[in-house]
Amino acid sequence: MKKRVTTPTRTNTVRNDPAHAPDALTTKDWNRIAMKAYELYEQRGCLDGHALEDWLKAETIIKGPAE
Repeated sequence: MKKRVTTPTRTNTVRNDPAHAPDALTTKDWNRIAMKAYELYEQRGCLDGHALEDWLKAETIIKGPAE
């Protein structure tokens, strides 16, 4: 029986590779945003329930506003 070999197409590779996503974060950016989000959490007095808000605000501070 012949072994079937498939090669990834550009479309499949890009679609399945998060690094090619337009809004993909580098590890360095992710760490900086996480640290800033935690700083915002502390500034709020460590009140729970605002994680997404803190993350999005930190992302805007680190990366700048979305285009």
